[in-house]
Amino acid sequence: MGNMIHACAVKHVKDSRVLNKLIGCMMQDNRDIKANAEKCIISHEIDWKQIQSCSESKEGGELLAVLGDDTNSLKPRVHFIPTVQINGSQDNQKLMLKDLSKAICELYKQKDNLAATSLCDTN
Repeated sequence: MGNMIHACAVKHVKDSRVLNKLIGCMMQDNRDIKANAEKCIISHEIDWKQIQSCSESKEGGELLAVLGDDTNSLKPRVHFIPTVQINGSQDNQKLMLKDLSKAICELYKQKDNLAATSLCDTN
């Protein structure tokens, strides 16, 4: 269910910064996936009904199948779920699973991207 909600959010949330924060929020609590997803989605001012409808429909299943195919094609192969990949790298899983925004900012800082560095310093 959580992966289906993520798949629907990837399709329907157009602002990548909001999407990253949403996924990070959802990954913080996996005990009651649907309730936590609803809380995170609403707190990020996203239309919960749209995401819920997608995740409970054929659309959500199709989106999840495409992402499953993508997961199965990863090199190196995925050894556990969730696995996060950023720019083709699965390095630093522990940080990505704990604080996705921080992991993304660290990657940008490594690239010496001054605009990203100043953006990340405000988080």
